[in-house]
Amino acid sequence: MNIQTAAEAFALNEHLSHYPDEWDYNTIIDTIASGNYYDHIDVWQPFENDEPDEIVKNIDNTRLHFVHIVTELVTSNHAMLTA
Repeated sequence: MNIQTAAEAFALNEHLSHYPDEWDYNTIIDTIASGNYYDHIDVWQPFENDEPDEIVKNIDNTRLHFVHIVTELVTSNHAMLTA
Protein backbone atom coordinates (compact mmCIF):
# COMPACT_ATOMS: atom_id res chain seq x y z
CA MET A 1 0.00 0.00 0.00
CA ASN A 2 1.42 3.39 -0.94
CA ILE A 3 1.07 6.60 1.07
CA GLN A 4 -1.75 7.93 -1.12
CA THR A 5 -3.83 4.75 -0.80
CA ALA A 6 -3.24 4.66 2.96
CA ALA A 7 -4.22 8.34 3.23
CA GLU A 8 -7.44 7.75 1.31
CA ALA A 9 -8.40 4.76 3.47
CA PHE A 10 -7.55 6.66 6.66
CA ALA A 11 -9.58 9.72 5.64
CA LEU A 12 -12.61 7.69 4.60
CA ASN A 13 -12.55 5.65 7.80
CA GLU A 14 -12.28 8.80 9.93
CA HIS A 15 -15.52 10.21 8.49
CA LEU A 16 -17.58 7.28 7.24
CA SER A 17 -18.92 4.29 9.13
CA HIS A 18 -19.74 2.34 5.97
CA TYR A 19 -19.06 2.51 2.25
CA PRO A 20 -18.80 -0.13 -0.50
CA ASP A 21 -15.39 -1.83 -0.29
CA GLU A 22 -15.18 -2.14 -4.05
CA TRP A 23 -15.53 1.61 -4.62
CA ASP A 24 -12.39 3.70 -4.98
CA TYR A 25 -11.78 6.99 -3.21
CA ASN A 26 -12.90 9.19 -6.12
CA THR A 27 -16.14 7.24 -6.59
CA ILE A 28 -16.97 7.64 -2.91
CA ILE A 29 -16.12 11.35 -2.91
CA ASP A 30 -18.11 11.95 -6.12
CA THR A 31 -21.09 10.06 -4.71
CA ILE A 32 -21.08 12.09 -1.50
CA ALA A 33 -20.66 15.33 -3.46
CA SER A 34 -23.71 14.45 -5.56
CA GLY A 35 -25.82 14.33 -2.41
CA ASN A 36 -27.23 10.93 -3.40
CA TYR A 37 -25.15 8.76 -1.12
CA TYR A 38 -27.64 7.61 1.51
CA ASP A 39 -28.25 4.17 -0.02
CA HIS A 40 -24.54 3.26 -0.17
CA ILE A 41 -22.57 5.35 2.32
CA ASP A 42 -23.05 6.00 6.04
CA VAL A 43 -21.43 9.16 7.34
CA TRP A 44 -20.08 8.92 10.87
CA GLN A 45 -22.60 10.39 13.35
CA PRO A 46 -20.72 13.62 14.25
CA PHE A 47 -20.75 14.56 10.55
CA GLU A 48 -24.10 13.18 9.44
CA ASN A 49 -25.85 16.56 9.47
CA ASP A 50 -23.12 18.31 7.47
CA GLU A 51 -23.77 19.31 3.89
CA PRO A 52 -22.24 16.98 1.28
CA ASP A 53 -19.66 19.57 0.19
CA GLU A 54 -18.54 20.00 3.80
CA ILE A 55 -18.21 16.24 4.25
CA VAL A 56 -16.12 16.00 1.08
CA LYS A 57 -13.96 18.94 2.17
CA ASN A 58 -13.33 17.39 5.59
CA ILE A 59 -12.48 13.99 4.14
CA ASP A 60 -10.09 15.50 1.62
CA ASN A 61 -8.44 17.73 4.23
CA THR A 62 -7.87 14.65 6.39
CA ARG A 63 -6.34 12.84 3.40
CA LEU A 64 -4.02 15.75 2.62
CA HIS A 65 -2.98 16.10 6.26
CA PHE A 66 -2.18 12.37 6.46
CA VAL A 67 0.02 12.60 3.36
CA HIS A 68 1.78 15.68 4.75
CA ILE A 69 2.49 14.09 8.16
CA VAL A 70 3.68 10.77 6.74
CA THR A 71 5.86 12.48 4.13
CA GLU A 72 7.42 14.67 6.84
CA LEU A 73 8.03 11.63 9.02
CA VAL A 74 9.60 9.61 6.21
CA THR A 75 11.76 12.55 5.11
CA SER A 76 12.85 13.24 8.69
CA ASN A 77 13.71 9.58 9.33
CA HIS A 78 15.60 9.35 6.03
CA ALA A 79 17.61 12.45 6.91
CA MET A 80 18.45 11.02 10.33
CA LEU A 81 19.56 7.72 8.82
CA THR A 82 21.80 9.29 6.20
CA ALA A 83 23.38 11.90 8.48
